[in-house]
Amino acid sequence: MGCSPRGSFYPKKHPGGAPLFHLRVSAKKAFIASLGTADLKKTLDYKATDGKPFSQPLWQMLQHVVNHATHHRSEIATMVTMTKGSPAGTDMAIYYRQPKP
Repeated sequence: MGCSPRGSFYPKKHPGGAPLFHLRVSAKKAFIASLGTADLKKTLDYKATDGKPFSQPLWQMLQHVVNHATHHRSEIATMVTMTKGSPAGTDMAIYYRQPKP
């Protein structure tokens, strides 16, 4: 189930060959949908980029992904505000209200 990164982890391609930013939303949704309560409670062992070992349940790691994305959205919103004024809304409620193509 993967490996701990050794140093900064910014690969240009997924091990399967696809660019990381192009991984299909449907594949991500299928992965999340496949998880049961027992899967979410499983503890994953990994090492940080400095080699320090950690263990956390999968549900916490998935929650971190969402929280970390929020952190980056706020950084981008701050940069836009500093250069061009207030950006468009970044709230999830606003996103979900948008018509789907």
